[in-house]
Amino acid sequence: MVLRLGLDTKISVVVPIFNKLATLTRTIDNILCSLNASAFKNCYELVLVDDGSTDGCGDLVDCYVNSRVVVFHKENGGPSSARNYGVERSIGEFVLFLDADDLITPEYFSFLYDAFQKYPDRCAFASDYKPVDFDSFWGGCETASYSGDARVERNFYRLWYKRAFLFTSSVCIRRSFLIENSIEFPEGRHSGEDQYVWFKVNDLHPFVVTRCKAVFYLRNVKGALTGRPVCEVGPHIDYLNSQERKNCDSTIYAAKLYKKLLCNVIAANVRARSFREAFLIVKKYGLGVLTLLGVAKIALSLISPKLYRYISGGL
Repeated sequence: MVLRLGLDTKISVVVPIFNKLATLTRTIDNILCSLNASAFKNCYELVLVDDGSTDGCGDLVDCYVNSRVVVFHKENGGPSSARNYGVERSIGEFVLFLDADDLITPEYFSFLYDAFQKYPDRCAFASDYKPVDFDSFWGGCETASYSGDARVERNFYRLWYKRAFLFTSSVCIRRSFLIENSIEFPEGRHSGEDQYVWFKVNDLHPFVVTRCKAVFYLRNVKGALTGRPVCEVGPHIDYLNSQERKNCDSTIYAAKLYKKLLCNVIAANVRARSFREAFLIVKKYGLGVLTLLGVAKIALSLISPKLYRYISGGL
């Protein structure tokens, strides 16, 4: 269902939806509240893509349709398919991706407004984020204030090697940039498809970032795909070792990140007792991917998976 009035649209917020009835109303209301309290209150659209939901989400989103909220219904194809579908049909100059169980603060749009003014020719923007447990979040959570620290990040892989400092719901990309460079989310994959896009985007056009944790990533949401052990080698890992990536700068930390992520996947398979899969990954990618820290993770996964989960934050 689509209703548009020829608006001057600066930002399209694309939300892929599949069986998120428990969180969807709160997420949609949160997006609209944050946008309507921002400098973009008169130049946005919210694009809700129902990816074949069977729990009533399709009927719910139809209730939100107006001149700024558009709804599309499609057969289930996974989150990447829904995001690509939304990008193709959005009309904003920039596309912001938000999952149906995450929340965004008005500070995020303060960051975007400031960053657009400071860097009018940039194509990729992202804030930091704050992981919050779903069950404890609804009592309220302190939000950070944007301090005007928007900057072009030239050490992307060095920072990512330490921790993923952005994620899907905190990223905003110029729509024409995605289309002109044929950048899409890989469909049919179950892990790393979003990181694959962020890595490709960064290598072509470094992100403008802020340290402000302006988006909440809700953990332990029933039915969520994120938060589960990643037991397959995602497209983001293969991209890090591709010739395409090696032709770019920052190869040292990209190579380190490649080995780290592969070791994490091997360790996840060991914890799941999928020893054959772990062996096949090592066989395919070679013993050279095993770092000292990676071997320690794998050994700990074998000896005590519970202990690994307990202390993995320090590894």
